[in-house]
Amino acid sequence: MATDHQGFLTQLTALQETLVKAEAAIKVAMSNYRHVDEDTARQLAPEE
Repeated sequence: MATDHQGFLTQLTALQETLVKAEAAIKVAMSNYRHVDEDTARQLAPEE
């Protein structure tokens, strides 16, 4: 990590941007897993 004041703030800004991207990716992954689980449950459910 940078030791000067400006470098530190630059690193914090980069971290914030990375966390925003990571949060979005995690939400997409969770949605995908949910859809796969729902599809699998439908396929395993006995037909009426």
